Amino acid sequence: MKPVLIVDDREDDRYLLERALRKLGVNNSILNFPDGQALTGYLEGPGIYIARRTFPSPTVLFLDLEMPRMDGFQILQWLGEHKRMEDFFVVAVTILRHQETIKSAYTLGARSYISKPVQEEELRNLIAVYPA
Repeated sequence: MKPVLIVDDREDDRYLLERALRKLGVNNSILNFPDGQALTGYLEGPGIYIARRTFPSPTVLFLDLEMPRMDGFQILQWLGEHKRMEDFFVVAVTILRHQETIKSAYTLGARSYISKPVQEEELRNLIAVYPA
């Protein structure tokens, strides 16, 4: 079973999202990353991540849009440049609810959007459609 990845610079947000996913019955392994550089390291597969049987591509990526070092928009751009967008379902996660923010995320390849704090009902609806 492919893992679910959560990328967020805030540890408490990663924890709360993982807890909500478990509560809603997600049984996939869930891997957490504190920033975009850690995520791209995982996806590129160097070093400890080279064994794709042990560290497979994800089924879903929950991506915080506002992070230091490499933000979610830069990650979406990186995914597009590396032809990775078709590999998994990307969900943009952010506290910003501006239409331009959401539109930019979709333009760069996000397939869905949820706002922080993550609401259980919104997450339940998303889980009903994403490929597990």
